[in-house]
Amino acid sequence: MIIIAVKDDDIYRQSAAYPSPQMRSFALANQAALLFVLLFFVPQVLVKAKSPMREIVDKHFYNNWVLPYYLGYIVDLTFWWNPYRAAKMALGNILDMESIEELIKEFVNRQYESYQRCQ
Repeated sequence: MIIIAVKDDDIYRQSAAYPSPQMRSFALANQAALLFVLLFFVPQVLVKAKSPMREIVDKHFYNNWVLPYYLGYIVDLTFWWNPYRAAKMALGNILDMESIEELIKEFVNRQYESYQRCQ
């Protein structure tokens, strides 16, 4: 029940501070770190639950697969979730070259727009 609540809800109520859809990963960053830790208490989700893992990755980790989780410690999901079939498959859906290139283009465009506003 806790994993479902963390997966589906904005438990820290950060969406109001980050209303833009492009900022969703910032709004859910603390929640994503919590979800990362919680999933290790229910490893069958990481191994067998393909659909829930796809939902989790699409919502919380679509542009953030290296995340801080506690006092400066960081985790690379491609390494930590490699032994878990469903988690690895869900990450594979977002870590293709096309998706990564799209994220890079979005980031560069936002940086350029921000630079233009400062001029």
